[in-house]
Amino acid sequence: MDALSQLLQTLHVDVVGSRHISLHGPYGARFAPGAGPQGLFMVLDGEVWLEPEGHLDAPLHLAPGDIGLYGGPGIIVRDSATPRSRPVDVNFEPSTPGPRSLGGPGQRTVALLGVRFDLEAGAAAPLLAALSPAVPRRSQESLAAALMPSFQRVCEDFACGRPGAHALIQHVTQLLLAEWVRAATPQDAALAMGAGAFADPSIAAALTLIHRQPGAPWTVDSLAERVSLARTTFALRFARHVGESPFRYLTRRRIALATRLLQTTTLSLHEVALRVGYADEATFHRAFKRETGTRPGALRGPRVG
Repeated sequence: MDALSQLLQTLHVDVVGSRHISLHGPYGARFAPGAGPQGLFMVLDGEVWLEPEGHLDAPLHLAPGDIGLYGGPGIIVRDSATPRSRPVDVNFEPSTPGPRSLGGPGQRTVALLGVRFDLEAGAAAPLLAALSPAVPRRSQESLAAALMPSFQRVCEDFACGRPGAHALIQHVTQLLLAEWVRAATPQDAALAMGAGAFADPSIAAALTLIHRQPGAPWTVDSLAERVSLARTTFALRFARHVGESPFRYLTRRRIALATRLLQTTTLSLHEVALRVGYADEATFHRAFKRETGTRPGALRGPRVG
């Protein structure tokens, strides 16, 4: 399996909110930034101009079937490339479910579907880096157009609280996210770092090793040896393409896997520590606390049986 497929398999999302949004001109809708959830929206009808917050000089045009994705910075969706109104925040709070109408007194000109989701923090640094700034994916370049009816249906079901809707919307959102990343090219400013990692055979091989065997006793030396590079050369190329050191990336991957094991299995803390590459529970506890700010036991999900 190729390195990108390996990384995409590790993506896990947890949808925390969904909204059908009708926009009436003149309008400006602000998808607020945040350190927590990421966001994704799809244009169902009409045309919009998207601008990453703080970049008013570079609006991006989106048409039906296009999807926009954002992470840390907020984004603003407008009815023209020239701002005509003060943007209104889009609220994804579960306490206020249902459709939302925003904008001025004019007729509805645009319909959007939006979701907010948590993305497992340690899954893949190059993919996380892709979430900022926002970059649209054209419907003809991806599965977005084909998925539009399904996405619309599950968003509506999720907003209404229909049984099974939460699982379905997570699968569809995860598929859209994976396709959004897969459609990237090295020319995309937001994805240049990640694309470079996949284009470099040695770094791609190292990423595959880490994701296939996160619990192996990896060191920078052993990874460099496995991909046939000198230690210094490997460390420099890895940091250039991925954005962090091999050890930092490995730690994030291990803690992300540990978090999932703690939440979804009945393995003991000692067993989880061994599974993700720590020799003892104390070392694992320190690494986990340093990375997440909390104790591993605090994330233990309900035990089965």
